[in-house]
Amino acid sequence: TTPETTQKIVSTQKTDGSIKLDKQVSEHIDISSDDIQKTVQSHGVSDKLKNISQSAWETALSLRYLTMTSSKDQADQHKDNSEKAKQYLIKELKDENLVKELLTASDKIIIEQSVQKEKKDAVATVQQSTSTEKVHEIVSNQKDDGSLQLTEAVSKELETDSTESLVSSVKSYFTTKDIKLPESKKIIDTAMTLSFLRKTSSADSSPEVKEKYEKAKKYLSSQIKDEKVEKELLEKTDQIVVDHATKKVVKEKANKVIIEKMQESVTVEEVDKVTKTQNKDGSFEISEKITEDLGITTSKDITSIIRVSDERVKKFDEKTWNTFITLEYCNKVLGKHEVVKDEKLEKEILESCEKVVVEKVSDKKKQSSSWFTSVGGYLTSTTKYLDDAGSDEKSFPEPVHEKSNKDSEKSSEQQMIQQMKLNHGLFMDEYGMQPSKLAIIKDDGKLNISSYKQQPIVYTNINDPDSTTNLNFETILQPSDACINFPIAEIAYNGVLSEAFANEDENLNELFGHLFARKVTVGGKLFIKGFSSSNQTQIDIAKFYLSSVYNLAKHYNKFSPLNHFSVFHFLRIETLDGKVLDTPVKLGDWMRDLYQNNNFDIISYDNLIPISQLKHEEFSDVNFESCPIEKQPGVANFKEKLSFDVWTGNVMDINLVGWIKNLPHCQVINKSYKLEKSKKFAVNIVKIPNIESSNKSYLETTKVKEELIINNIFSIKDLSHFPFVDRNIESNDSSYDEYSFLIKLEKYEIIMNRDHFNPSIEFEQAINDALESMKPYKALQGVFEEYGQFFAQKITLGRIFKKNIPNATSAKIYLKSPIVKSLEPYLNNLNIPYLLTQQGKIIEKNELFGLIQDLNDLEIIELNDFIPLYKILDEQQQRKIDIILNSNDCKSSEKKNF
Repeated sequence: TTPETTQKIVSTQKTDGSIKLDKQVSEHIDISSDDIQKTVQSHGVSDKLKNISQSAWETALSLRYLTMTSSKDQADQHKDNSEKAKQYLIKELKDENLVKELLTASDKIIIEQSVQKEKKDAVATVQQSTSTEKVHEIVSNQKDDGSLQLTEAVSKELETDSTESLVSSVKSYFTTKDIKLPESKKIIDTAMTLSFLRKTSSADSSPEVKEKYEKAKKYLSSQIKDEKVEKELLEKTDQIVVDHATKKVVKEKANKVIIEKMQESVTVEEVDKVTKTQNKDGSFEISEKITEDLGITTSKDITSIIRVSDERVKKFDEKTWNTFITLEYCNKVLGKHEVVKDEKLEKEILESCEKVVVEKVSDKKKQSSSWFTSVGGYLTSTTKYLDDAGSDEKSFPEPVHEKSNKDSEKSSEQQMIQQMKLNHGLFMDEYGMQPSKLAIIKDDGKLNISSYKQQPIVYTNINDPDSTTNLNFETILQPSDACINFPIAEIAYNGVLSEAFANEDENLNELFGHLFARKVTVGGKLFIKGFSSSNQTQIDIAKFYLSSVYNLAKHYNKFSPLNHFSVFHFLRIETLDGKVLDTPVKLGDWMRDLYQNNNFDIISYDNLIPISQLKHEEFSDVNFESCPIEKQPGVANFKEKLSFDVWTGNVMDINLVGWIKNLPHCQVINKSYKLEKSKKFAVNIVKIPNIESSNKSYLETTKVKEELIINNIFSIKDLSHFPFVDRNIESNDSSYDEYSFLIKLEKYEIIMNRDHFNPSIEFEQAINDALESMKPYKALQGVFEEYGQFFAQKITLGRIFKKNIPNATSAKIYLKSPIVKSLEPYLNNLNIPYLLTQQGKIIEKNELFGLIQDLNDLEIIELNDFIPLYKILDEQQQRKIDIILNSNDCKSSEKKNF
């Protein structure tokens, strides 16, 4: 908020402290004074809040808007006005707790209304975002039957990875439905293109476009032959187009704010640094200023992120690319582009370069600039709840078991049975589930424990009081947006019915409960509130965060809290016993205790049967598999039961999941001159690495040594320059007649810098011990042969297929989309009927094409940006090692001379 806006808001404050809802605030949150009561009631406020005065609502909304959107200096300046408004509310409502509830509700309303307003504005912008020229280009590929091809132009406009990703989104949606789509990809292509045209442009832009539009609709109807299916397909493709297009608009708006702020701070000296790099022919070099702001240093960096389909751009030299980027960075023309000689292509490249400049500078500023936290306070406010806002306390019934005791003297099966009351029934009352007073099964039975190896389980929209499956006796359970079960083991118990149970008839339920669980699941359970009042970006961040903490805790004994994720201001996370996990440390400790210390609870009772059934059958004769009933502590009902990876959806594609446990492995050249992963971990990942999409596909023929290819290393020419490596693997195997033919399909790049990892405690200790030894060089060499001699900071994920071929030359050929169509001629020309996976599995050509179209099964295909492992140590240790290395080099030189 600008100082002028802030001043305008407080200027409406009356002598009693109340604040009138300013027109600008009203427009920003899309609430007018006339319908304020109607709007706030639509956000599900309590009955007490529904009945308070309009003046109180306007004051609360103005106060919270002012607090959420002001900078620290602005907040300090108007501190007295804020305090006066709070005192007015206390006096007006005569209940401080109700005031706290009102301010919390105002936070929620402002955020939800602002997000909806921004989305509404973005949709309006989208409706006329595609030019007439672009529309004609898209419909020009219409086939005679009326079908439309989904072109790269559409995916580029929507800023998606590829047309395949759009088609995949549609297919994924319909796999969860009973409706079956026809198999033809042409149908989805046509529907998606139609949605793009009708949502981002006007079909009436010309008679020709209107005719093609109608022809495409007729094609869909003739192929689907079902109005209901056709309608749902177009509704889904409409939704996908609008979602992608609005995200693009919102992103561009945010970037614009950042760029404008950056431009205000640019000095004459900084402009000179850029413009002085111009050559006599009008071309530019990349200046240090651009390198700093964009993180782009070479033409390779530029071409890897520029999306221009014209093949001519591949012939541009480094000077041309440097000039394009510099021109867009300066936002003015300083030289003629004679090397291009095509105005249309020049315009396309400049637009693409402009996008790169804006996004790169924005990302850099977000990461490094102190002013970013106050830029567009409104944008920040839509993802922020303040700490002083109140929150409801949640109560849970007492757990139906005791915590597992890990003392060694209580580790027998019988003690576990008694402690967890596995042989007791479950008594159902108004407090939920309680263990029965007496045991149903004798405690000398057999315990069967099996490790749980599947994904955690997520239950959505739990304890809904309006649910038709709501259980009346669990009325004290609080609703939550999600409940996540993190199982670690399943325990089944077999035994003989106790005599007390066999002889009891009169007080059966009172003494032995209502149900008996044949199997229980143990682990941890988290209840999460806040998703329902969060926007999609917040939800994605929260899922990413939870998934990352889960994977770190499961694979590592020690890891630092992920403090750089801000999720606790909009999420409330609680454990089964009601403990609030409101910091990264608390959540990390809880997850670590679960997976590393086995500090578990019973989180689910399965194969439940009424105990009355046990009275009439022998325990060994009961068919528990026919009793799939499940009961969970703290959960009365839920909407959906999902696996963790399904719940996180696309977020799982961009987190580390299984890769995080492989990242800390370093590389070693062993005594057999073979390259292998280190035996011990030298690195602890302390911050989630940067994940960048990299949808590049290419063929490569190379004579890089097989040993390096197996280990996904292609860029290093000489490994012997790394410290403590006294043996080498040549990167070019000139003695070998055959070339390696590779198909590389890149999906993501995991990029790390020094902020993302620390040396492990064990590695640091081993280094200290070696430095203090009598022969430090030899001792250090031994340490690095165990922990690794070098470490990759860039890991490319995707798929790779290979085969040795004779009579080739080193080359690299990028494949066009669709990949299969582009690849097939090369395989035919080289007479390649099959290839091998990294594991050596033979893949026939037909099978290969199927794998290429589905890149979900990712693997590491290339390691890059290697650093000597000792460079991850602190400066003092590095200096000591440098001295030892220099001393050893001098001794080696003296021996040579002698």
